[in-house]
Amino acid sequence: MSFPEAIAQCLRKYVDFSGRASRAEFWWWELATTGIIVVLGLMASFLSDASDILSTVEGLFILAIFLPTWAVTMRRLHDIGKSGWWLVTWVIIGSVSGVFVLVGAVMAFGLAFLGTLFGDSGLVAIGFVVFIIGLVPYAGTLLWMILWLARQGDAGPNRYGPDPSVM
Repeated sequence: MSFPEAIAQCLRKYVDFSGRASRAEFWWWELATTGIIVVLGLMASFLSDASDILSTVEGLFILAIFLPTWAVTMRRLHDIGKSGWWLVTWVIIGSVSGVFVLVGAVMAFGLAFLGTLFGDSGLVAIGFVVFIIGLVPYAGTLLWMILWLARQGDAGPNRYGPDPSVM
């Protein structure tokens, strides 16, 4: 599947959570949407006069691609024979561990600054432990997700539909 075909397919199946998506369809969609977000973000950073407008456009674009991104990801999981509910599991694990990463980073680095002022470094160690406690499942979930999404789909039909690579 070519780049334009993949984008057209994702837009045609905007909120279609059933069926299967090939690796090409999923990864071309991810490349296109991530590229647009990065370009809009960079433009907003460098063009100070238009940064508010560009940030708004970027936010609206992210909202616009939310459902098709979830749909193509679920169809991609279906292609390897997995339930789309794994995506929800990844989001929950990533969100909870992301909070630990954020709280741990704030504790560790914020308290490191305060510790240098007041001579107390015990809380800094706790902050680093909280940071690591969050980082390990966050990184592990991310790696797990990438490995599954990059995996070759099931050959032939599976319980989610026909093989998209032969269509």
